[in-house]
Amino acid sequence: MTKRNEVEATNQAPFDVAKTEDADTGTTTGIINPVDYNIPSVPAPNKSDFHQLAKGLFLPRLTLEGSSSTNVKNDKVPKGTYIITTGRDTFEQLGPRVDVVVLSYRAKALDIRDEKNIIASYDKASPTFQELEKLAKNKVRKVLFGLEFLLWVPAFTAEVKFVSLYMGSATSRRASAGFSPMANPTKANEGNILKRQATLGWEKIVSPEHIWEGITIIPCNTPLHPLPTPQQWLDEVTKFLDLPKGDTVETVEAEEEESATAGGRER
Repeated sequence: MTKRNEVEATNQAPFDVAKTEDADTGTTTGIINPVDYNIPSVPAPNKSDFHQLAKGLFLPRLTLEGSSSTNVKNDKVPKGTYIITTGRDTFEQLGPRVDVVVLSYRAKALDIRDEKNIIASYDKASPTFQELEKLAKNKVRKVLFGLEFLLWVPAFTAEVKFVSLYMGSATSRRASAGFSPMANPTKANEGNILKRQATLGWEKIVSPEHIWEGITIIPCNTPLHPLPTPQQWLDEVTKFLDLPKGDTVETVEAEEEESATAGGRER
């Protein structure tokens, strides 16, 4: 069977129709030619609405994948790799080092023993937070407490590059002290963004019973690009610090909150 194609502009539609005629039957069919579609001029949508609403209720999570990580055990990434988790089964692999801008931080206690009912408490004075802190210090598995940092990661391929980094194990709590100069700049350095930059790496930690990987933090003196706009910075920090007070806890879905620090152990 042979076919003859010709594009015929019509007055009945705002686009060109590619007409295909069957040489044997003489039947003609019309197919929209998408390349020549004359899209009408319409009001533009608000682009910021898309970025604000077409996303989940949690920040993408930056984690160091150690030897106890499910991704490492399943050969998805090598140990000592930073990833940004963007969904239940999706993540972006960064590598063994990552440059960040430290924007803010908050206290957080986390109970992930029930993966379908994860509890997070952000108020150190609340009974819930204090109970979780006590359990974590007693090495109850999958109970953690520490600081959660709001970071900007220029290497993240998303258009908006805010992520959270939760440092809730004993190892990561000790390492989080390295963020102090960036997270708490002096008055003289408040306006110097270089003083808020850090490079994250990793180290192997050895004890008589275990070997695992921990985060390292050093200053980054190389100007990073791109950076958030001042308004983006203000808006994101405001949301990040807008937390329930008192004994209120937040219940989140398992796919939206988990810990990759020491496989959920207090080490």
